[in-house]
Amino acid sequence: DVLQERNTPFADGAVFVGQDVPIRLAAGASSTAKVRVKTAGTTGWTQAGLYRLGSQAPQDNGRWGGRILLGSSETIPPGGVKEFSFPITAPSAPGTYAFRWRMVREGVAWFGDLTPLVYVEVI
Repeated sequence: DVLQERNTPFADGAVFVGQDVPIRLAAGASSTAKVRVKTAGTTGWTQAGLYRLGSQAPQDNGRWGGRILLGSSETIPPGGVKEFSFPITAPSAPGTYAFRWRMVREGVAWFGDLTPLVYVEVI
C-alpha cells in the first residue's frame, strides 16, 4: 500500500542543523569546519554501523576530507544531534571551491539533507 509506505519512518534519515565553515582561507592554510546533523530515522548512528559524513559537490571529492567518521565508541540515538568537527586544508591553488556534505551509510546509501552549498575563497 503506497500510503502506508509514505507513513513508514525510514531507518536512515538526517536533517541539517547548522555549520561553521571559513569562507576565506589562504592557499594551503588549515582551519576547522563544523557540521551539525540530526538523526531523523529510526536507527542510531555508530561507526561500526558504517555511518559517515560524506563530501559532495562533487560527490566523493577528497578536497576537504572525503569521509568524516563518528568516534569509535560514539552512538547518536534517533533524534540526537551530531556535530562533526574536522580539520580542513585549503587547496594550494587560489580560487573558489565548493564545500558541501551529506550523510552516508557506507555501502548502503546516501541519505538525508544536503548541507547548504558554501563557496570557500582560497587566496
